[in-house]
Amino acid sequence: MTIDKNSSVREKAMQLFLNEISFVQFLAMVHAPDESLQEDIVNDVFVEFVTKAETWDLTTPKPLLRKIVENVSKRYWRKRTESMPETLRKIAEHIRSVTEEESEDEKMTLKAQTEAMNLCLAKLTKEQRELIIAHYYDGIKVPVLAEKFKLNVNTVYSMITRIRAALRNCIMAVLKGWAQS
Repeated sequence: MTIDKNSSVREKAMQLFLNEISFVQFLAMVHAPDESLQEDIVNDVFVEFVTKAETWDLTTPKPLLRKIVENVSKRYWRKRTESMPETLRKIAEHIRSVTEEESEDEKMTLKAQTEAMNLCLAKLTKEQRELIIAHYYDGIKVPVLAEKFKLNVNTVYSMITRIRAALRNCIMAVLKGWAQS
């Protein structure tokens, strides 16, 4: 009985990971000590996420995956700095600690970007907003969305591309307007 339960939890974890793979790859790119290690970090995160799935609440995987990526990346940083001479290691550790700290400016920038995003999302049509939210926030794949909206798959890809461009332009305009005022 326990084996079956653990197996289903691991299968769920695998599916959750696959749904969030882009998110994990982005975080690995941000935190990796070297570009060549990004794929290794993603693989290690997958293994850790799935093997320890029974011990975690999988209802909100993104914060958990973020923490795992950060921890795995730190392990890679430690491995990398162990082979450095003492002075270089201290410099690398200092740079890493400084870059990990979020400044007040960064927190304000993130808050402003989030507010701008919300304003711009509100300007989209109901169908555009549903499409973007379903794809990016709920992780629904394009073929499923095409079926749901009764559209061609290529049309949905084009719509998502156009909506992203419109959101990007809107957010930049809002932020620029706020910066000038």
